[in-house]
Amino acid sequence: MFGLFSPRCPLEIGIKAWIERRFRDLAAGIGADRIRQTEILTPGHSDLPQSFSGSEQDLASLFGQVCYWMDQPYEAFQLATTEDAQLGGASGAYLGPETPTDRPRIILARSLAQDPSRLLATSAYLIGHEVVRQKFPEIARSQDASWAIDLVPAFYGLGVLSANSLRRGGVGGCGAGGCSSCGPDETATKGVLTPANYGHVLALLAWVRHEETPAWAAAVSSEVAHSLKPSLKYLTKTGDCVFNRDDFGLTLGDRSASDFRAILNSPFKTQHFEALRELVRHPEAATELASEIEPFLRHREVSVRRQAAAALSAVPNLTSDTFLEMLRLLDDPEGSVRGALTYALRPGCGEEEMALEALMKLMNDPHLTTAGQAASALSRFDDHPIGTLDAGLKLLRRGVAKCNDDVVGVALDLLKLLTDDVESLVATRFNDDDDVLHMVNGHLHPEATGDEALSLPMAVPPSV
Repeated sequence: MFGLFSPRCPLEIGIKAWIERRFRDLAAGIGADRIRQTEILTPGHSDLPQSFSGSEQDLASLFGQVCYWMDQPYEAFQLATTEDAQLGGASGAYLGPETPTDRPRIILARSLAQDPSRLLATSAYLIGHEVVRQKFPEIARSQDASWAIDLVPAFYGLGVLSANSLRRGGVGGCGAGGCSSCGPDETATKGVLTPANYGHVLALLAWVRHEETPAWAAAVSSEVAHSLKPSLKYLTKTGDCVFNRDDFGLTLGDRSASDFRAILNSPFKTQHFEALRELVRHPEAATELASEIEPFLRHREVSVRRQAAAALSAVPNLTSDTFLEMLRLLDDPEGSVRGALTYALRPGCGEEEMALEALMKLMNDPHLTTAGQAASALSRFDDHPIGTLDAGLKLLRRGVAKCNDDVVGVALDLLKLLTDDVESLVATRFNDDDDVLHMVNGHLHPEATGDEALSLPMAVPPSV
């Protein structure tokens, strides 16, 4: 099946698995039949406005039409417009209701009245916030909410128009995940989907609708089509997806150890990644399958190696052989993989001396996020090796130099365990470095903040 000339998915496996997982999660709430039967709108469709004067009335009318397409009543929103400058360069903002009787507010930039395609795409994205708030409260509170919301228009037939109208720059987080801002079992997903990402979304849409050559694909922009076509070919030929197409729209129960074993021994690499991700939350199954997870530490895909390390980190008591195999990741060329190792280096791991030695090495890792993860892991130990104080101060300076608040924070937390007066230590060691003293002071003595101006946390990113 997977020979020399077999189809390949153009996406990195961690991002591919994330898109498919959230696609499945959202489908379970929106409904598989609704998604399969919806009409895919393309430019020039008869339901799109044939004339558009750019008036406020036209703007409200098109917004109402998007509400209709996305099964949301127009009256459920408070719609307002504002000057673009008030939105910080974004196209609009969604402000959720503060009380059960409030209506969510949608604020659109006035310039959208001159660009109906962009208005439609922005409206769909902002209305998607309300769809997720109503149907998927857990996703609405999650770290990847903005990406998940970006999937929603595709389920209501607006995916092609959204993909063509939004010129996404995208923010990839740490790429393969495993950074200090996300757990060892999550792919870092910050920002909105890139054209390549959205191409895979549309490929999934065609695949679950059993459309091997969808007519609407001809209307997709070249940026999106560049990934849509190979992604659809890959899905059609291999079936390698986080979910089974026959189970699309269903919520499946927890897997057993035997289920995970079958997946790990299958030829499907995306399913390998997803199984390893899930095993982080199933320590009993991970313990039973440790010997079968171990080979994935040497996988050619960075994300798979990282997830294998995270899955083994969930095992309460690793064997000495497996622990030594994990320590080989100290020489892995990818910082995110070395960072995932830190989750296994904990008190009670059975090899504390080797764990402390490895963490001291990782504290000096060239990958700053990995060094910060090592400091955080080291803070969990009661006893610290000689040299920990100097390593913590060095990491502090690196964090300040890179303006990385997270790393500065974990470095200070470690130093607090080593001295009763961090402020005096830092003042003595960095008395001639105003940048360090200023940033550390901000952490140790955060200023009280008063009432802030209107916050637009769900604003469409400036790349729109």
